[in-house]
Amino acid sequence: MTKVVSRFAREVEPKLSQLKGCSVEQIARVDYGDENWPILCIRSACWEAARPTMLISGGLHGDEPAGVHAALAFVVSAQREFDADLQFVVFPCLNPSGFDAGTLQTQSGANLNRLFGIGSAQPEVRAVEDWLRTQARRYRMTFDLHEVRPDYVGEGFTEQNNPRGAYLYETVSDGSDRIGRLMIDALPAGRPVCDWPTIYNDINEAGVVSYPQGRRNEIYAQGTSLDAFLDRHYTGHAFTFETPTEWSLNDRVDTQLTFLKVALGHAAREAAVGGRSFRP
Repeated sequence: MTKVVSRFAREVEPKLSQLKGCSVEQIARVDYGDENWPILCIRSACWEAARPTMLISGGLHGDEPAGVHAALAFVVSAQREFDADLQFVVFPCLNPSGFDAGTLQTQSGANLNRLFGIGSAQPEVRAVEDWLRTQARRYRMTFDLHEVRPDYVGEGFTEQNNPRGAYLYETVSDGSDRIGRLMIDALPAGRPVCDWPTIYNDINEAGVVSYPQGRRNEIYAQGTSLDAFLDRHYTGHAFTFETPTEWSLNDRVDTQLTFLKVALGHAAREAAVGGRSFRP
């Protein structure tokens, strides 16, 4: 009988052999039944205490694959553009069991993006929280890469509430540092952007949901998502990217990489002016 090769083994693990200028660390393994998966962390090999550090995460929801592919594409081919001024921590696939199954939840049925900062025993959440606490580092920016399924139903929302265009969440206390509009405006002409006045009750300004000002979603206001957790403890500038899964995978990955590159270019220019003594 031919052994079935998992999606994680086909689409994630081969990319690791293509990495240059990075180190890969397994921060945990998660087990469900007879199956187990690694939680991986990719870091810049050249590490300096004073260099601004960026954190990128993908695959928190297993049925949102473009974030995984964008995170891997970034470290394989795009990171070198920014290595002179920035360094990176990348969690390419935080929900590998869900990625293999094509489900939002883990194979234990957990929505990981509702479990941060509340003392959850969920192994994927514990792995990330423990690692971050051990590193005790502030991040200049953090990016959590997500997608929107057209058939999503839950938490009081129906299929009609699911955006068909790209958008992003930007959380920053100092409004003068906002760059979300630059990121949206950098998308290719004709790439759809969600222009609804609200997205899941939050206030939307042509593709940018600005937190905390625009937050109206009572569930998000509980602060148990990864970006909210990072904002509270590890950064002053957190992003979540969203692309519709009904687009082609290439367009979704390209959109996420476009958002990333604009933000990183902004941070790299800032660091170059300030020098390596920069502190986030």
